[in-house]
Amino acid sequence: MRRRGEVTEYDQRSILDHKQPRHVHRYGPTGAEDENTMTQKPTAEVAHPVDIYVGARMRIRRKVLGLSQTQLADALGITFQQIQKYERGANRISASKLYDAARLLQSPVSYFFDGLEETDNGEDDGVAQRMTQFVATPEGLELADLFPRLNDRRLRRRVVDLVKAMVDDEPA
Repeated sequence: MRRRGEVTEYDQRSILDHKQPRHVHRYGPTGAEDENTMTQKPTAEVAHPVDIYVGARMRIRRKVLGLSQTQLADALGITFQQIQKYERGANRISASKLYDAARLLQSPVSYFFDGLEETDNGEDDGVAQRMTQFVATPEGLELADLFPRLNDRRLRRRVVDLVKAMVDDEPA
């Protein structure tokens, strides 16, 4: 006798053999092809480019002010792990938390969106990810802080050309 809600081996085979149209949603493709599909965990969501960008701007501002993740987290009443997730773009920051963070980081809320532009087709063009990778290193953060201080436009261009030449010469 089968209990309510119990799935038998026959039911599993029947479900697995039935070909349904494949749809894609935030958990990845649906429509079982084999038994493993039914037991796989949902695919991790890719961070939205805007979340990555806002998080990177938060990290830059925090570092410029010389604050640790723990100090900012304590002031916001959250854990430093949450700050790490915000800065990576892994978690979205709520409007109220962004407002509080802006106040603590002595910047307007608009600072976190300055320079953010959508591509023509609304898809990520990789800029936010490259920016995040850049400021994720101490050297990148230092360069980001120092570069705007170079007043001579030709000198800034020479620095860019130097870095580009170094990248081009680096083995793949």
